Amino acid sequence: MRAGLTLYRAAWGGGLAVGAPYLLLRALLRPGEMRERRGDWDPLDPGARGGVWVHAASVGEGRAAAALLGALRDRGARPLLSVTTPAARRLEAQFQAAGALAVRHAPLDIAPFVRRVLRRVEPRALLILETEIWPIQLVEADRARIPVAFVSARLTERSLRRLRPWKGALAERLRQACVAAQSEADAARWSALGIEDSRLRVTGNLKYERPRGPLPERQRLRQRAGWDRVAVFGSVRSGEVEAVAEAIAACRDLAGGILLVVAPRHPGRSAEALRRALAPLAPLRERGSSEGPLLAQAGDPRAGMAVLLLGTVGELRAFYALADAAFVGGTLAPVGGHNLFEAAECAVPVLHGPHCATVADVAAALARSGGGFLVESGAQLGIRLRALLADEPSRAAAARAAHEAALRLGGALEATLAALDAWGVLPGREPWA
Repeated sequence: MRAGLTLYRAAWGGGLAVGAPYLLLRALLRPGEMRERRGDWDPLDPGARGGVWVHAASVGEGRAAAALLGALRDRGARPLLSVTTPAARRLEAQFQAAGALAVRHAPLDIAPFVRRVLRRVEPRALLILETEIWPIQLVEADRARIPVAFVSARLTERSLRRLRPWKGALAERLRQACVAAQSEADAARWSALGIEDSRLRVTGNLKYERPRGPLPERQRLRQRAGWDRVAVFGSVRSGEVEAVAEAIAACRDLAGGILLVVAPRHPGRSAEALRRALAPLAPLRERGSSEGPLLAQAGDPRAGMAVLLLGTVGELRAFYALADAAFVGGTLAPVGGHNLFEAAECAVPVLHGPHCATVADVAAALARSGGGFLVESGAQLGIRLRALLADEPSRAAAARAAHEAALRLGGALEATLAALDAWGVLPGREPWA
């Protein structure tokens, strides 16, 4: 183990040396972020000391953690959330409303930075969402005798291959960790990394357990803005721009006020390509700020079809809740699929491509219920979307089916808490005999 950690630290050191100019620039431009990444989390709510440290990488994992944060708060466990991406850090208010006492950038996986957080927070447990395996964080938590559990844990074949060279360095610590896996396949891969059966359970995906506030009254909000039908293209990847444009072109002759909302997965990377592809098809508007009503920038529905390009983070679910149909990206491009559940839980018919490896359970549930529709190309996407927008009874039936499928996917939060209690991971919870 020691040799593996030495090699890991050397690799980290080499990476830091190469990236030093970038890190220096980032420290100058974003001093608060880099201070947190060095483990300086002050000022911190005094109640956070002795609480539960929850770590999530990005916006999606953070939202998956939301229901868990609320459950921990209700148990008096005082959760503190760390995140990896700046986009997730900007959602601090949402995470605090869910139950987090505070939200901070995760420390870089360097021993002094991790130790600084552990000394400041003195967490009673460390809960890690999905596949955020950081060797130094695990080693330092072990030295501090802090229980560690991976929850809603995923491990793809690709990740397993990437981690195998470090198995010797990870095995000792991972044998002490507990894993609440999303699926049987994930559990088998975690077992291959050295997790003992007694510390491994299949509990489901916490992304299906987010707190569900009341959905906006779709017709009331729509009628206020004047739009007859709304379709959303969510989490669109750069490789899907042409397919989205083809689908929008197929809907141009539909009558009435039709709003097509396009939300790129990475607004900064693909927004310009979307502008070029969509501007010739219909009046193009943009929402670049979360301020004001959702449809304030959509334009005049009396002019017919319009396209709204979404440049904000954290509003996609709200737009799904207004929609009559939704395409979820990352499924025509070969990246494994993005969050089908988020659209389905809003009672929206879900269109998706064939690349759904990371959301296969949701895709299968939607297919069984009749609330999901597989498309293989931009042409098929256009045909299916146009048919849904033109046929209100079929659209309503598919919407009900999608919502029913989402409801049947629940149960992960209860199962996860039961596993954590059985293992004695949470404060004040003794392991079952």
